Amino acid sequence: MQRYGTDRGAIHAGMVTMSVVPAMIVCGIFQRQFITGTTAGAVKA
Repeated sequence: MQRYGTDRGAIHAGMVTMSVVPAMIVCGIFQRQFITGTTAGAVKA
């Protein structure tokens, strides 16, 4: 890193964290609905 440079690794790590954590929270909240929907769609009538 240079004297007045930017630590791009830390910026990218923060961006990845900020984009993955909300998706994990949403999946955790709606997990039951996801499984119900996938199993209902897989059953052949």
